[in-house]
Amino acid sequence: MCEGFVDIENSYSNLASIPFGCVQGSVLGPILFNIYTSQLPQILGKDTFTVSYADDTYVCVSCPLNQITEFLKKLEDVAIIHVEWLRGLGMVINPVKTDFIIFGYQGRPLYFDMLGSKIKTQTL
Repeated sequence: MCEGFVDIENSYSNLASIPFGCVQGSVLGPILFNIYTSQLPQILGKDTFTVSYADDTYVCVSCPLNQITEFLKKLEDVAIIHVEWLRGLGMVINPVKTDFIIFGYQGRPLYFDMLGSKIKTQTL
């Protein structure tokens, strides 16, 4: 456990205990996050590829372009597994900061559900 305070324009808060987490901007933070979440690829299964750095995780899945709409259900299932696993670790996902990118798709916008939020496709 460590202690910390907030400094805003030389106005300091009281010292407080920090029971978990890591100081933002630390060298150790990204390393601990990667260790903490290292089991994610096994949790999500062989059909996914994950990349993690700092507090960002990219979950990649692949399917033929002509099967994208059918694949959205599988993507929602992967999101549920991911969210529940992170909750078990005491972590949360912010749907507002979540992107859904489809490479090579030029069709109508698609959405998938994550925590009751509709995430709209970004295309590249």
